[in-house]
Amino acid sequence: MLRLSIRKIVCITLISTAMCLRTNAQSGCVPPAITAPTVTQPTCATPTGTIVVNATGGGTLEYQLNSGAFQVSNTFSGLAPGSYDIAVRLQSSPTCLSIYSGNPVVLSAATNCGPVPVYFVSVKNGNWDNPSTWLGNVVPTSGANITIKHNVIGNVNTTCNSLRVQSPGSLTVNPAITINLLH
Repeated sequence: MLRLSIRKIVCITLISTAMCLRTNAQSGCVPPAITAPTVTQPTCATPTGTIVVNATGGGTLEYQLNSGAFQVSNTFSGLAPGSYDIAVRLQSSPTCLSIYSGNPVVLSAATNCGPVPVYFVSVKNGNWDNPSTWLGNVVPTSGANITIKHNVIGNVNTTCNSLRVQSPGSLTVNPAITINLLH
């Protein structure tokens, strides 16, 4: 049962995917029609998502997410994972509003992203265990991706995810030292 106690509402019309709410006696309220939005879910490479609201209506439309400010652009990007409610109104008649019947639209956090790859690059000739040999003044951690552009002496046991030696760089491994490569 639908009960209304607001006196200024002239009509409430259910339309397949929208609801028309008019709060004045203005005639001709044809609410925007909202269809399924185009959703780009967050990924491991881009941890935010995008919602493009798909709607049609007479005149310029304005779009809203989660009761925020209305905007003329139908694209909402840089969105954190979460639930979002969509509303669309006519710019010329702000009380002529449609609410998307599929609310909320859910952006899910990316999963199974694995560890963030770590990269180290040599910046001068030197020993592997000398921080000043490496960009950032930090000795490469086990499992890192290594690029050698200088003459580096492997003087400690370590494991690398990958190892690239670029000319004119070189890697000289001291006797009894092991550098394991995973890839």
